[in-house]
Amino acid sequence: CYLGSNVSYNLKKLVDLGFLDHERGKKDRRCVRIKITESGRSVSNLIEGLYKKHAETIRQVGGVDEDELLVLNRSLKRLERFWVDQVAYQL
Repeated sequence: CYLGSNVSYNLKKLVDLGFLDHERGKKDRRCVRIKITESGRSVSNLIEGLYKKHAETIRQVGGVDEDELLVLNRSLKRLERFWVDQVAYQL
């Protein structure tokens, strides 16, 4: 369930493409419940397979395992948040 018009366009496109189903909330019409379709699940599985293939290649060729990628991702997100704050608040 999500609120806000900022994702409405993306939701509409995913529904139009048949990757998601959606249903308006009964109490709050601004709220939309989304559900992945079988077509959406197929795409998700395809992407998951590609991710696993790339992760395995990175492990074999680059010597970076999945745990290291998780730490790297977390660190990059923190670094991004730091720089966004620096720009936004001119610290």
